[in-house]
Amino acid sequence: KLDAVEWIKLSVHEINSLIFKYTEEHEEAKGMGTTLVLAIVNPSYILFGNIGDSSGFVIKDRNLHKVTHDHTLVNLLITAGELTEDEARNHPRKNILMNALGINDPIDIDIFDCNKEIEGIMLCSDGLTNMLSFESIEKVLTDDELSCEGKVSKLIRKANNRGGNDNISVAYLDMKGVDKYDSKGSKD
Repeated sequence: KLDAVEWIKLSVHEINSLIFKYTEEHEEAKGMGTTLVLAIVNPSYILFGNIGDSSGFVIKDRNLHKVTHDHTLVNLLITAGELTEDEARNHPRKNILMNALGINDPIDIDIFDCNKEIEGIMLCSDGLTNMLSFESIEKVLTDDELSCEGKVSKLIRKANNRGGNDNISVAYLDMKGVDKYDSKGSKD
């Protein structure tokens, strides 16, 4: 697990350096930044990482749980007790990032160790979470009639139908289809 954490950190620093190099060589790209969310699924562990406001979620016991924490001004204000969750939802500065690739140097990535006893993993951009409620996302992801592709398509379609005013990226892994082997190759 420590090797994976180190690999994530090194990869993020390299990516960040490449973005900075690109913006130095292309004047029109000055100020360009991006968010990142990732998951590593290994027989022995599951790790999540994020920078910015792209999010990682798990389905556990048919409930949606957010694993990552957004690096936004509004989230800092919530943590400090200055804003409530309800006030934050429509705050005029909710998209101001406090951490992003290509903006901060050095860059830090939050890494989270996750329980392996889950039914699914979803990674998404804020284009999804800004358009759909937590409950709406959970309802789609726990619909046993939908395939993985069907769940992703339905979430994107619903977000677009509600305005879709930002890019909407979604990846979903149904853990029911993933063998639960430990690192020695034996079943859990």
